[in-house]
Amino acid sequence: MKKICFVILFIFFGLSLFYANNKEIINYITSCELLIYLDSFSNSLEIANQLLKRFYGNNYEQMCAQISEQSKITYGVDILNKKYIELIGIDINKPLAYVHIKENSGYLLLPISSKKSIQQFIKNNYGDNLSYKFIGDYLAISENTQNIILNSNLIIENEGFKLAIQKLEFSWNKPFIWIESKYLTDLSSSVGITQNLNVPYGFTAILLNYEKSKIQSKIYVALISENQRNFVLNMKNVNFNEKFNLLDFIEGNPIFVGYLFLNVPLLYKYYMYIDKMDIFGIKNLITELWQNYKINVERDFINNCDGRVKLVVNSFDTIHNKYSIYGSIGIINKDIAKSFIDTTRNIITNKDISLSSFELFTIPFYYYPTSNFTLYYGLVENDFVFSTEKDVLINVVKNIFENKGGSLENLPFYFKKAFENNETGYFATIDINSFFTSFKTDFLINRDIFIGIKNINIYGYPDKDENPYGWNTTIDINFYK
Repeated sequence: MKKICFVILFIFFGLSLFYANNKEIINYITSCELLIYLDSFSNSLEIANQLLKRFYGNNYEQMCAQISEQSKITYGVDILNKKYIELIGIDINKPLAYVHIKENSGYLLLPISSKKSIQQFIKNNYGDNLSYKFIGDYLAISENTQNIILNSNLIIENEGFKLAIQKLEFSWNKPFIWIESKYLTDLSSSVGITQNLNVPYGFTAILLNYEKSKIQSKIYVALISENQRNFVLNMKNVNFNEKFNLLDFIEGNPIFVGYLFLNVPLLYKYYMYIDKMDIFGIKNLITELWQNYKINVERDFINNCDGRVKLVVNSFDTIHNKYSIYGSIGIINKDIAKSFIDTTRNIITNKDISLSSFELFTIPFYYYPTSNFTLYYGLVENDFVFSTEKDVLINVVKNIFENKGGSLENLPFYFKKAFENNETGYFATIDINSFFTSFKTDFLINRDIFIGIKNINIYGYPDKDENPYGWNTTIDINFYK
């Protein structure tokens, strides 16, 4: 079963363009914790080949040969060859799916053109070690055929599923993934972290689309609870007074540009509620600052954020093995922010830790060295501006005061749209070429698989209707022409 699932997971990345011409499969998909749906073998394999060309460039033919040979040895069929798949009795023009119901129960649905051919293939390659049965024009494969329950609780009747397909405008014509929170909880239990997660019933739905110039993933994540509804509603409540836009003054070709515009204090509270394991170490850092220095980050900094957070990863210093990073955080009350900076400065100084300062346009800036980097920071208007490089900070601040902007025109369209309309959400872009030019690691990374990718764009926003339960995110992987 695991081997068969691997085949489906691999082919899944071959996205499709055409409408599935047979919806019979819908009546065979029961409510489940995980669904992987493809509209057809034919379209999926065609796009899989195109993607392999994009990802591997000159190594495309070698990679295809390796995959084909390995699949023949492992599964008894070349999974990249439509003719081979048709010969074993699979209908390559109908949709297929993998359905994980719960724990170890689930099944794979394959469209069949010839029962005799597929039975002979199974006998030759799996003997009596594969449990299956025929349902209409489909072959259902499972570790136990009793796991295949088709007469009740169809997924199309699931309220959460109905909400997901409505949000994503899904009509069974493109590859689709459905994941319930229960599946993720069960998955996390294998590494012993379930008790650290506080997640109500929810789901993640992913709709995939392939074009010649890009792969696009549309993602909808929701939690069905009144607390979630109130949270999403209030996340859009922001109060800001922007004097300048730091992202208009960036220089060069940065690796990463990100912008967050949400209710930061509420976002922080929600993070603390959901992630009791403290995956990112935020809670631990804030606790240490309070215990060691009596710095109340939550009260005097997080709760004073007006929702605007901007971050730029400028480059990677291969000599000192560190990133050049800068950004800004919008402030509601400048007096509170100044008091926080003064308090922090005095406490650090009293602890005999080096804290130096300098001025730019009569504004005091400070820098604090750590074992890994030096942090330079200060207040410009109602923005807390920071950087890991002094020269970078000086250039950005000078550009701001001398009004040398214009960089917004170089950012993807959704950045400009967000700024113009004050849209709440999250927005980011990653330049792949700059990433690999700057990035240095001791780990071996096959850069050839990224040779055809130009950049990755990410943008999303909370639900905008009167019953908001989730978040809408789009991820575009853009190729060179």
